[in-house]
Amino acid sequence: MKKTITIVILLSICISAFSQVGYMGKRFLINADVRVTPAWLRPNFNGEKGYTKFNYFLEPSLEFIVAKKMSVGATYLNTKGLFSVAAYAEGYVEEKTPTYIVQHPFYIDNDISGNKFISHGVGVFYKYYLGEKSIAPYGYYLKAQFDCFFYNYKVNAIDVKDYLSNEQYKGYSYILYPETTGKSSQFGLKVEFGRDFLFFNRLRLSTGISFGWAFKGYYYGAFSNDLEFVRDSRKKPYSYIYDFNNSGKNIVPPSNFVNGQLFGMYWFGLKMGIGFLAF
Repeated sequence: MKKTITIVILLSICISAFSQVGYMGKRFLINADVRVTPAWLRPNFNGEKGYTKFNYFLEPSLEFIVAKKMSVGATYLNTKGLFSVAAYAEGYVEEKTPTYIVQHPFYIDNDISGNKFISHGVGVFYKYYLGEKSIAPYGYYLKAQFDCFFYNYKVNAIDVKDYLSNEQYKGYSYILYPETTGKSSQFGLKVEFGRDFLFFNRLRLSTGISFGWAFKGYYYGAFSNDLEFVRDSRKKPYSYIYDFNNSGKNIVPPSNFVNGQLFGMYWFGLKMGIGFLAF
């Protein structure tokens, strides 16, 4: 009997201690966040860039309070966008007639833009609240987050009619590079500083600013939409998505350029969010 009473007392103490963690005994939050990143140097999902243009990440998440000033969580990531690829080709296409063959020369060394990608992913984070007046789930905080992006992309067909060197052959159509689809992944780590506001002991509004580093994509137009950025790499040769002469040199997959676009979108962000302290 004494053992039973002792076990009950210990369980009661553990349950009581556990219930004290969190805000008014509540530990789970459901969040819906949007992160916007400036499209100052690279185009956004509408193909526009400028100081008033942005890309976005949708980041709904589940958050769990583990201590007075700490929480952890998992998030879903979604974004879409446009990207450019570096294309190189030179040669000619032949037009056969009953009596002779006409050669149409062309030379391509250009950015091919307007290609699309859609990304889904997951992230995990650790959040620490700063200062005496801050406790989970409100106040100033620092957050570290690891993200994984899994995306599908489509590269538009490249038609030499836009690159024929002789004006009289401008209307001649020849698909040099067919429409191509594929999929790949990207990873990133970001740090966020922000502030959470709690209303009615349930509703939370959140703002934050983040800085991140994507693991791939730095050398493939990460910050610039200019093809010269790809050419002028100090550590890698000029990269071609396609080499008409089939020499096999410097050919890189389109996913490298998607990684470059994600790199440029990931480095800086402004977050706005709404959450609910559920239970």
